[in-house]
Amino acid sequence: MQVKTYQLKDLDKTAQWLLESTPKGVVCLSASMGTGKTTLVKAMISALGAIDPGSSPSFGLVNPYCNAQGETIAYHLDLYRLNKSSELWDIGWEEYAQSGTWVFVEWPELAIEIMDEPYSMAKIVQNPDQSRTLTLEYVQP
Repeated sequence: MQVKTYQLKDLDKTAQWLLESTPKGVVCLSASMGTGKTTLVKAMISALGAIDPGSSPSFGLVNPYCNAQGETIAYHLDLYRLNKSSELWDIGWEEYAQSGTWVFVEWPELAIEIMDEPYSMAKIVQNPDQSRTLTLEYVQP
């Protein structure tokens, strides 16, 4: 387990640290509403060289991101609106999870229920001074 406390002004460095500290694959982000999950994902997508700056996929559930060569470099999933894990199969979860690229998952609780492959769990807590503490753990179900 790794722990990093950061200020929002250090977000780009934190995103780079997270990418370097976890294997490419599924990265689950768990935090309270408004703690900065989407902001951190946007910084990671930018660090990976995406041509689109990123946004929350709350309405569409999944946003793919490509580099300048048109290659998919990441998927960003927001599972907040899902009610049960079986709905993941309807959005193509298995295809994303086994894509061999970065898959950033906000509100990952339902996905964790069905994952049988290793993944990274990044838990973010907002501190009283407005800094964030990120706890990163590699999980092997």
